[in-house]
Amino acid sequence: MRTHTGEKPFQCLTCGKCFSQKNSLTRHMRSRHKCKVCSKIVPSPSHLNIHMRVHTGERPYEYPGERTVECPVCGKLFKNNWFLNRHIRVHTGEKPYECVVCHKRFNQKGSMKSHCLAVHPEIYGLDQT
Repeated sequence: MRTHTGEKPFQCLTCGKCFSQKNSLTRHMRSRHKCKVCSKIVPSPSHLNIHMRVHTGERPYEYPGERTVECPVCGKLFKNNWFLNRHIRVHTGEKPYECVVCHKRFNQKGSMKSHCLAVHPEIYGLDQT
């Protein structure tokens, strides 16, 4: 039994934490990296706190001298135009990234990667049976 040997062969590819049982890794992915509001999978609990701003409407802190760019649709502030352009997809519905397994589409590459790790672990390296 791995509990007594200390062996932890199941590793979370998102945060690096290791587990002795596959179901513990699955539970970890669903609880530590999943938003309870929209089910989005995020890389870490700190990213989850940042993600929750989407649901609360809280804006990120502004620092003196930092340039901010505002979304013309919802007023959300961004550090630069690159982040604004990525955000605009939320309003346009553009989803340029596609899961090669189930063909679900995403507006951000990171969302697609999180989906692949969570929904298709047997293909993306989490299935270590």
